[in-house]
Amino acid sequence: MKRLLCVFILLSVLFSCKRMPQMVVLDVKQIDKFPSGSALVYHSNYIWMAGDDAPALWIMDKKMNKVDSILLYSSSSFRMSHKIKADLEAGTAFKNKSQQGLLWLGSGSGPARNRGWVVDTEAKEKKEFLLDTFYSRLRGGGIKKLNIEGLAQMPGWMVLANRGSNYFPRNYLIFTSNDFWKNQDIAPIRLIAVGGNNSKFKFRSLSGLDYSYRSDMLLATLSTEDIKRDGRDGLIGKSFLWLFFDMNRKTKFSAVNPDRIYDLGQFDVRFSGAKIEAVTVVEDVKAFIECWLAAENDDGKTTLFKVRIFR
Repeated sequence: MKRLLCVFILLSVLFSCKRMPQMVVLDVKQIDKFPSGSALVYHSNYIWMAGDDAPALWIMDKKMNKVDSILLYSSSSFRMSHKIKADLEAGTAFKNKSQQGLLWLGSGSGPARNRGWVVDTEAKEKKEFLLDTFYSRLRGGGIKKLNIEGLAQMPGWMVLANRGSNYFPRNYLIFTSNDFWKNQDIAPIRLIAVGGNNSKFKFRSLSGLDYSYRSDMLLATLSTEDIKRDGRDGLIGKSFLWLFFDMNRKTKFSAVNPDRIYDLGQFDVRFSGAKIEAVTVVEDVKAFIECWLAAENDDGKTTLFKVRIFR
């Protein structure tokens, strides 16, 4: 009987390992001179990083070294005030019929945060715009607590991620047009609820988003945190990476669940206590997907993780 039990346990472990491909951390770097890294975009062999209270965008090479920056605010402060910051939490590379570049969005969680920027990566020029109309439509369409934390472009769509909390326990993907900021009053809006939360655990809130064209896969980062009622950050919990397969056929769904869940702290102790805020795909090949993750722990510093997920 004991022998049969041991065989059963061994087979269960092997089956579990087969179902859950392993993740490894290739590199970790703490950046003391960039506060609150909250959005990452890989574009033309460089990684662009925004911070929710950082006055500038950083441009980094693949070795995590800063090579340039673009100032967004006319400020000499290391960290922007909570009252005036745009709370830049979402970014993506984009291309539509008339334009291409990088798109960055404020969270919409306050009046000063209804702003966005388009960056021309060749000319290193930026253009700011307001999002009042579009964000007002989202609030009126069912998202009572607006907090945009992720952004990605898919074929035919721009996808925004709205972060839920213990006070508004609903995560949403928002599907709209690839140039929605130019036609905010008529741009299509489709809400898709994100499942995957279990009442036995603290609510896992969306914090970042990216899409792989090669794999038709949406990647999302999530974290648990005791967010205050006024939206301020609270006690940091755990962080996760969720994978959604075959996303093109799911754009008409009313709700989606993750196909694969990674509890990051279980793969590497260096994720313990790290609030993962962003993900960007750097390489997607047959054997693995390579990503960068950004963490900020409300201490004025940013930690970058380079990870590889084996298929």
